[in-house]
Amino acid sequence: MSYRTRMTQLKEGNKWLDVRKVKGFYTIVDGLNLEEGVRTLIQSSGIGKLAPNIILMGYKSDWRTCSPNELIEYFKILQ
Repeated sequence: MSYRTRMTQLKEGNKWLDVRKVKGFYTIVDGLNLEEGVRTLIQSSGIGKLAPNIILMGYKSDWRTCSPNELIEYFKILQ
């Protein structure tokens, strides 16, 4: 992702939070598969020593029809 694209997305994200009056932080993670992305987000979140201890994750509703690799990746995230 180029620097310009990253900055544009950060500005749009901040605008989205401001419009909805949400107080929070976020970061952009790109170029990773789902498992690596979740791991990176967990490690990059928090402020100083303040770090979250809860992760909200959606239920994989297509587990019967998805590829075996997607299913393994989903379970690795849960582990």
